[in-house]
Amino acid sequence: MDLKRILKNLDWWLIAAVLILMGCGLGLIDSATHSFAVSTGKAWHVQRQSMFMLFGLAIVTASLAFDYRVLKNYATKLYILNIILLLAVMFVGQSQLGAQRWIQIGSMSFQPSEFAKVFLIICLATFMDKRIEWLEEFKDYLPVFAYILVPFILVMRQPDLGTSLTFIAILIGMIFVSGFKYKWFFRMGLAFMALLPAFWMILKDYQKNRIRVFLNPELDPFGSGYHVIQSKIAIGSGGFLGKGWLAGTQSQLNFLPENHTDFIFAVAGEEFGFIG
Repeated sequence: MDLKRILKNLDWWLIAAVLILMGCGLGLIDSATHSFAVSTGKAWHVQRQSMFMLFGLAIVTASLAFDYRVLKNYATKLYILNIILLLAVMFVGQSQLGAQRWIQIGSMSFQPSEFAKVFLIICLATFMDKRIEWLEEFKDYLPVFAYILVPFILVMRQPDLGTSLTFIAILIGMIFVSGFKYKWFFRMGLAFMALLPAFWMILKDYQKNRIRVFLNPELDPFGSGYHVIQSKIAIGSGGFLGKGWLAGTQSQLNFLPENHTDFIFAVAGEEFGFIG
């Protein structure tokens, strides 16, 4: 490993930006969980996130000496492993919040659909790379669509609509880079719109409610729409300059649900305002 060459080729501006964002994120988590830390005397969330950050940095540092191109040699095995894990969720998975997405091993649990995102990028890239010279007509892309269909259906069945849509985003990005024609995107878009009524029929009730409440949170202000309404109040109350770090009332008084995860942006908006 040529350490000097690696250090010379690093994008130090990008690294600085990532470190700054990590620091900002840690500060926001500290603020969002401040009331919990005061009441328990433990900054558990900050310590946990710090540990994950250090672990992530260690992985990134180790990956500098790793030639990612060798991953294509394991694409088939990773695809099979991906399918096995997603199938395992159906039979031995644990249910949480109305969805069966987790596998429990002793005291630890993990979500295979999260690994599936990374596996799919590696496997689909390898699959398309072997066929790139023949991807000229729309029909040539049908095997590509079929390749992603199996994990897509398995994740949809959990149900996990968000991850399924992530698969679609990965697919669109890759076929776009490979030279997929704009007219085909347009036709597929029209076909998707025509199929929306049928797609709506297969959605679970809670998924339909999410879409309805997304369009109009006031439909269920004390239920599904509560999170969105409280986040809008938090962001709006921050105004132009914000209320200041640790001074966001919506967050500190626990009106803002899941403020250290899903709604961390609302914490930022309330405490640092439009400028922040």
